[in-house]
Amino acid sequence: MTIKPRVGTFVGDYRRNGTIETLVSIMSYNGGMLRPAEIKSILEIRIVLDTLAVQLLIPKITEEELAILRGYIERLGTAKAPASASEIAFNFHHELGIISGNTLVPLIFYSFKYPILSLWERFCRMYGSESLYKNTYGLYRCIEERDIPAAIASITKSLNDTISGSRQIYNE
Repeated sequence: MTIKPRVGTFVGDYRRNGTIETLVSIMSYNGGMLRPAEIKSILEIRIVLDTLAVQLLIPKITEEELAILRGYIERLGTAKAPASASEIAFNFHHELGIISGNTLVPLIFYSFKYPILSLWERFCRMYGSESLYKNTYGLYRCIEERDIPAAIASITKSLNDTISGSRQIYNE
């Protein structure tokens, strides 16, 4: 945003100069909503981040770390409200970033918390919290079995279904 005295306020090209705070401000201004292109972009970035996280964590994950993830899965399985299910799923995926050992993955993921929670809540309202649980549990099982290709396939399928498949959360 550029403010010119005695002229007005102008929204600049946020893709060139914006930050995650810019995206959150846009969401706040639009009543918490994102445009389809922004939603698609966030989901595409999620594929990249989640894929990197599982590639790094599966070869080295400990039983203690699996127990932490399992705890999130158990709580997600009993969550009824979209907001609580979304928060638990967010914590599960953020934990993947932490366990991965890459210092930037959890930071980048956390910086998108507000938009990601908004998208998961929308998903839960449209398809039910049980659907979010099933997607997350399927990924957990792949991690537990230490199956990197299956984990990547699980991530890619669930997010592509949300982008352009059977469980879309927006219309282009």
